[in-house]
Amino acid sequence: MAAHSPASGLGLAWCGCALAALLLGCTASRTRGPGEGEGEGEGAAPDLAAADADADGGGRADLEPGDTSPASPDLRPDSGEDAPDGGDDLGPDGGEGPDGGTSVRCQVPEELLERTFELLPDAPDTQIHATLAVAGDRIWLAYNLPEADGTGGFDVWLAALDCAGRLVVAPRLAHTGDPGNDVDPALAVGRDSLLVAWSSDAGGDPNLLLYTRAFTRHGAPLGDAERLLTPGYDGAPLLGNALAPRLAALTDGSFLLAALWGVPAAARFQMLVQRLDAAGQPPEATPGAPAEAILARLEPGVDQDGPAVAVLPDGTTHLAWARSTATEAPQVVHTRLAADARSTDPAPVTALPSTASSTPSLAVAPDMIEEPFVYLAFQREGAEQDILLQDASLLMPEAPHKAFGLRGKADVAPAVAAAPGGGLLAWYRIRSGFRSDLLVRGFAYDGYTFTATGPERVLNPAEEEDEHAAAPYGIALAHLGEGVYLVVWSEGTSPRFRLRARFVRG
Repeated sequence: MAAHSPASGLGLAWCGCALAALLLGCTASRTRGPGEGEGEGEGAAPDLAAADADADGGGRADLEPGDTSPASPDLRPDSGEDAPDGGDDLGPDGGEGPDGGTSVRCQVPEELLERTFELLPDAPDTQIHATLAVAGDRIWLAYNLPEADGTGGFDVWLAALDCAGRLVVAPRLAHTGDPGNDVDPALAVGRDSLLVAWSSDAGGDPNLLLYTRAFTRHGAPLGDAERLLTPGYDGAPLLGNALAPRLAALTDGSFLLAALWGVPAAARFQMLVQRLDAAGQPPEATPGAPAEAILARLEPGVDQDGPAVAVLPDGTTHLAWARSTATEAPQVVHTRLAADARSTDPAPVTALPSTASSTPSLAVAPDMIEEPFVYLAFQREGAEQDILLQDASLLMPEAPHKAFGLRGKADVAPAVAAAPGGGLLAWYRIRSGFRSDLLVRGFAYDGYTFTATGPERVLNPAEEEDEHAAAPYGIALAHLGEGVYLVVWSEGTSPRFRLRARFVRG
């Protein structure tokens, strides 16, 4: 049976579908995304060798001083200053994406707020699966582009922006070879390194593999090539299919990866958590034996989907996912993993009992004097599709929550980012099929009640001759500081998907 293609990931999430069709050890030929063959953009994908040639002996991969991205030049005032140096005085982002446990210092020019621009105007079409991580005044971006050979597969690319949306680290391939159809990258910036993880359909048995590759905080590769991730489980290497990696950075320079793995004892995909060193590999429990992954919850016959992870400054990890069976609709559950613990505690809690739900997203409120709040956003399924936001720090059903969206509309696939005292929600509202509006709305939270701050805003309004529809891929969302966020999404008609971005206030 074929693994799902890059185009199907969010579609499955929208429908609340499980991954039951992806059986353990299944084989498949190379999957093909929405762009069958080469993209049709104006420029070719940047050349890896050329990008690496920019790096000096210290591993820098920055553009030449003063160089800027050609994206939306009318929105890019020419300061004449050198590109920023990456904010290495700051620690890692403590949660899923960049808005976890650390203050960031990204000062966005006022004139750039609330204006949409294209991120990669010179890259080919079918720009999908964007993800963000922030380190000081540098915004890292990982994403997918079609393979240059026109086979229909995808490659993982890495680049970095400054706080005005200009490229300061030239795009380069995250991998050296062609392990397979490489999709769905995850990204985190740690104390000493930057880590990328992704899923690859290599067409073997198993066919779905996870790879990692570490870089310096300036974007130079650490090591000669990507590395296959093989965690330990139940006393042996876990060799089943794996997909949907998510990454978070820990304060000691290591990383935490959550992903779906085919677990023989469950005969289904289950959510596993693996601690990784700064190079992106499991530490060895004994020489030659990787430390065992942690199973969030063993549930034979239950499909687990949509992993989400967020880490508090003390290393406590919050996890969320959706569980479903052939006869049960998906429900979002969540739990936590204490620092250095080998099992989760307590048992997973259903976000809202008796409510079908999917596509969870987690964020940790930074800079809180007391224990930070953990926000959980998810999609309520059924006749009324809307977005629910809940306080996940309490780990109890019916914790304080609030619904977002409009009655009679299909509001789906949320992303949440946190700031002190609140945050920002982003989600899709389906126009038709997989074509959507992208909406954002700020919120405040006092520990008891969620309050919406300001009205809903559509970032891609339809026009008479240009519908600007958002494509069915996840929203990348990052808090940059001072209540300013960066939103990135794919927009257009297949296969002409382009990455768009916008700096917004919460």
